[in-house]
Amino acid sequence: MVTKKQTLLLIGLGVLLLIAVVATVFIVLSRQSAVSEATKNIFAGSTDAVTYTDINGSELSLEDFLGQVLVVTSWASWSPFTATDLTSLNLIAADYSNDEIVFMAINRKETKDQAARLLATLPEFPLLKIIIDTEDHFYRGVEGYAMPETVVFDTRGEVVLHVRGVLNAAEVKGAIETALAKE
Repeated sequence: MVTKKQTLLLIGLGVLLLIAVVATVFIVLSRQSAVSEATKNIFAGSTDAVTYTDINGSELSLEDFLGQVLVVTSWASWSPFTATDLTSLNLIAADYSNDEIVFMAINRKETKDQAARLLATLPEFPLLKIIIDTEDHFYRGVEGYAMPETVVFDTRGEVVLHVRGVLNAAEVKGAIETALAKE
């Protein structure tokens, strides 16, 4: 026979389990959250569309890449994860050597000289478009709060994956495959 005390204990444990499940779902969904309307507008060609500059000084817009899967990692010279993430992104890019996917590394709020000084100490990343964003438009647009952040966009500019923290190659590859399958 179950006592009143045991019943209350079981109910309490059930409530704790429910809280744990809800917290887990929240954490998982927040790692894959969609970006803000501001970021969607970058792709929509609004009059506010941001123009970026690559490491060679050429201007571009993220809108230029609509129709392709776009994988973007934010980075900065002060981040201890930059070298590892850029290397990982370049290795992933090597697995997808076609014109359907663009791999981009957007520097956060540093000058071209600051970014170039760090890049000079690292191996070359020939498969990445290295972008300088002195105003931090991209990071703010994706509501960044961790470093680094990686976002995978499908061909329509919709977010397939938004990872906050160190890049996980398997997770990014899975998102790329999902984006390619949407076509």
